[in-house]
Amino acid sequence: MPAAEENLRPAAEDHVICRCEDVTLAEITAVLDQIGDDASPTELKRRLRAGMGWCQGRVCGPALARITGTAQPLMRSRVVRPVLISQVAEAEDGAAS
Repeated sequence: MPAAEENLRPAAEDHVICRCEDVTLAEITAVLDQIGDDASPTELKRRLRAGMGWCQGRVCGPALARITGTAQPLMRSRVVRPVLISQVAEAEDGAAS
């Protein structure tokens, strides 16, 4: 459930927005001042690595969209799932026959 507007308050400049990559609001603000109207969560990802950590932007993505004032979602990389060696061996055995 989204937070009500009256419950939101400005964050401090040293507030960490992206915990995985340790990106602060001050760093994001500095980049936004540089790029101006081209601001998007994806552009912040390119410049600051925000959203490129373990969670792939699932935690910081909504905050980045809100900060940039866009509804554009953060582009995410596809997460690779672990595969057992036995599954790889079985697949190779099946392909060889």
